[in-house]
Amino acid sequence: MNFACSETIHQKQQVLRSDCLHIFAPEIASLELIPSSGGAFEISVDGRKIYSKLNTGQHPNISAIIKEIESKSS
Repeated sequence: MNFACSETIHQKQQVLRSDCLHIFAPEIASLELIPSSGGAFEISVDGRKIYSKLNTGQHPNISAIIKEIESKSS
């Protein structure tokens, strides 16, 4: 699971990262936080992008992201 986010991490993004770590800890082989700029916040699971704030223009919905990760990791 890879996270890429801007250097200024918003509270909602911190909650998402914390929730994902708690829920998926046994399944995470590696976790990479990649500093970026321009409001980027992207999540990839096994090399497949499942969310991009650059594409949506919105902050992620935590519940929707967790469900998407669950569907990709099963």
